[in-house]
Amino acid sequence: MSLKPDLMNWLLAQTALTSLTGTRIYFRFAPTSATKPYITFQRVNSNSVHHMAAGTSVNALRQERYQFDVWGDDDEQVDDVKEALDTLLNGITTTMGSTSVRRVFLETDFDNIESPDDGTEVPEYRSTSSYIFHFLRS
Repeated sequence: MSLKPDLMNWLLAQTALTSLTGTRIYFRFAPTSATKPYITFQRVNSNSVHHMAAGTSVNALRQERYQFDVWGDDDEQVDDVKEALDTLLNGITTTMGSTSVRRVFLETDFDNIESPDDGTEVPEYRSTSSYIFHFLRS
């Protein structure tokens, strides 16, 4: 089982984040009508951590990497949301729904500016972060 639904619900319950984005947190793609700032995220990969100790269920511990993209109208807007996301995720141990998250680590992050395809020349500011989640499967 993936962490995705529990992660989405957990993010939407974090007022430090939703005070900046509202409910504009989307899996993979945002609707074209989405106003900024908003967050998109997706699972990049998933691994099982095997343990040979007696009494340990096979594949109980999972590691999944998620990419988060923060989109905004300017650098300051993106930086505010990115900082809130980092504060919430990096290094935490928590329960997300039925998922016991053992630890989350920021792996990489970078900033980017997306040029529009519609000829408006109004750029979209984006910050991309990759986090590794270690959790127990339910």
